Amino acid sequence: MTNHLPIKSFLTYSLGAIILRLIMALSVFATIKFIEPAEFGALALLNNLTIFIPIILGLGLRQVLAIEFFKHQHSWSLVWELSLIYLIFAIPTGTLLIFNLKLLNSVLFANQVNSYLLLLVIATSLLNFFPELLFQLLRFQKKAFELALLQVMLGLLLACLTIYLLYFSNLGATSVLLAQLISQFVASCYFVYLLVQHQQDFRIPGALQIIKYLKIGLPFIPNIILAWLILACNRWLLSWQLDLTQVGIYSVSENISLIFQTIITQPLMHSFLPYAFDNFAQNTNHIAKIDAEYQRFTVYFLICFAGLIPLVFVLCKPILCLFLPAKYLQAMPLILPLLIAQLIFASTYISSASLQYLKKTNILVLFMAASALIAILINLWLIPTYQAYSCLIATNCAYLSYLIAIWLFKKLSFFKSNLR
Repeated sequence: MTNHLPIKSFLTYSLGAIILRLIMALSVFATIKFIEPAEFGALALLNNLTIFIPIILGLGLRQVLAIEFFKHQHSWSLVWELSLIYLIFAIPTGTLLIFNLKLLNSVLFANQVNSYLLLLVIATSLLNFFPELLFQLLRFQKKAFELALLQVMLGLLLACLTIYLLYFSNLGATSVLLAQLISQFVASCYFVYLLVQHQQDFRIPGALQIIKYLKIGLPFIPNIILAWLILACNRWLLSWQLDLTQVGIYSVSENISLIFQTIITQPLMHSFLPYAFDNFAQNTNHIAKIDAEYQRFTVYFLICFAGLIPLVFVLCKPILCLFLPAKYLQAMPLILPLLIAQLIFASTYISSASLQYLKKTNILVLFMAASALIAILINLWLIPTYQAYSCLIATNCAYLSYLIAIWLFKKLSFFKSNLR
């Protein structure tokens, strides 16, 4: 009934991700060599904004592409429409942000960072939509090799620019943010080039079409924000209750733990979700049965990697100790628990596939909101005593509660009736 799991696509994404992660690891190690933990902490908070701002500006339009792709005969017409809708809302919003840099600096950073850095962040965030939309399109077109190659090339460009600017300009965090802006600009130019190549599919969305897409996309925003908040709240609460040095130490450990996200979670998401949605679309009368298969796969996935992750970490620990500067060695004990958190979060992608397909985003938002609240409360309670270690407890508890909530909900009779 169901197609075979997309092993080939997963391996292609994973191989590309391994190369990309090695490139980005070189960039991170170069960065922490040149800047102090406190400055790296400020950079981590600024990078949080480059994730948060596109969530708001994107209006859930990338999720619209995921939902509408299999129902749309001309995918590039859909891409044209979504791009134009984005520009309609993003240009005035971005302009408003740029004209209020001082206010943003005061509210978010208590004027501890240069407003020029915020300008770089906003510009990067405005461009972020276009390469991400292109990546999404390639995933659903099942062009694994093209996507992996493009991401590796952009990662290589970003790493080279970062190292070059750090070494020759000695501008610290500015070098990193400027390199990000340049790489996003190059990726956006390539996206525009592809749009021009498909100008025959150009279509201006009408008012009803805009409303339709916003109704599909906007409900995804709270869930994405809440997922971001679970990670972001760790850094912000550390900065408010402790100092930027602690933020820097925690951020290094978090960056290393993202190896799992890059090598496993993202390839899994890129390869599994398109196949899952395609499966559901082709077998609408057997969604419950397909979902049960994916549920078993989730359990096997958890068991397998729960055993592998500690083993790999023990083997790689001496290498990490060799490359990490002495001022960042405090991050070592934090890495393994964060890897486990990444494993749990990756499992939620598999378990929630049917909920996403059935557009039950309100349920996912509710579960994610509860999980984010759990993370914030645990951090507020434990940070004064356990400092960065409280973030480990908060993150794992939040992701675990989210996964369990999805499992329990899918056992309820009224959800099963919707699957039949």
